[in-house]
Amino acid sequence: MLSKQKEYYIKQFEFMEKSLKERNAEKHDYKNHLSVISSLIQINEQQKALEYITRIINNYQSAKTFSYSGNLEIDSFINYKIQEAEKHNVLMNAELSIPENLQVDPYDMTTILGNIIDNAIQAASKVDGDRTIDLKVSYTKGRLLITMTNPFNGELKYENQRLVTLHEDKDNHGFGLSNVNAVLEKYNGTLHIEHTHQTFSITLLMFINKPLAC
Repeated sequence: MLSKQKEYYIKQFEFMEKSLKERNAEKHDYKNHLSVISSLIQINEQQKALEYITRIINNYQSAKTFSYSGNLEIDSFINYKIQEAEKHNVLMNAELSIPENLQVDPYDMTTILGNIIDNAIQAASKVDGDRTIDLKVSYTKGRLLITMTNPFNGELKYENQRLVTLHEDKDNHGFGLSNVNAVLEKYNGTLHIEHTHQTFSITLLMFINKPLAC
């Protein structure tokens, strides 16, 4: 676990360094882009100016986005998973609103986030078309809310009103949600699942103490 955590941290610092370089490069090009747009407008080439602006917007929208909530442990893990999702041709969006110091055991957070993200990536990788998964994590007044939504092929299996794995090797798979529930019990948390024939969504609520003081 410590070895993996170290790997997440190294990746995170690499992301931070890359992001800083990209921002400096964008800053350097900013004036040049404005000069071109200004020149086009001055010679009444509004259409070309609009096309140039559209091109800039598209370039920024296509740029990779990573998690930068300020919480190093969570950012490191999620950014690692974003890269892992790409290997399966899955786009992972992460929207985080959490304090830098969150009073949750990193091991517990890794257990929860790891299981729901891995399940989402695995499910999305099996569908044709859009393979976008969305993770939202927010903290408000002692409550931590985590939501993961992903596309899937509609195949689910329930036993005694509980989801069970579809994997053939049941001796080594199918413990994910059980491990998540075990962590939730420590925080008096809840887990809620909703799904259609194409979309699967899991919501977790945890009751935790106030953020640790810096």
